[in-house]
Amino acid sequence: MQTMMASLGRFFDLTDERDIGLNDRQLQVVLELRIWRRTNAMVQELTPPPGYDAFHTAFIEAMTIYLRAATDMETGIQSGVIGLVDSAIQKIDAASRLMSAAKVIWPSE
Repeated sequence: MQTMMASLGRFFDLTDERDIGLNDRQLQVVLELRIWRRTNAMVQELTPPPGYDAFHTAFIEAMTIYLRAATDMETGIQSGVIGLVDSAIQKIDAASRLMSAAKVIWPSE
């Protein structure tokens, strides 16, 4: 999860100015999106310990939305279709809200 959170931070820094037309910046964004895909693949393989099912379900749902956002963002960057970039941003917002909700349902020890 720390890898994904660190990647999200770098991603937001890279896209903060909405100036993703620069080639170096595009490459950096695409590399961050690959981290999201790798993290998602690893998370999908996890089995939650007893008592963590609700958190795990919310976390998986958020990661799935991040993955869809990554696809939209990468396609939007490569094709120049701003609508896909906007769609990705909306998905990122939705996934981030789910992540926040997942933290609330983290079981107490």
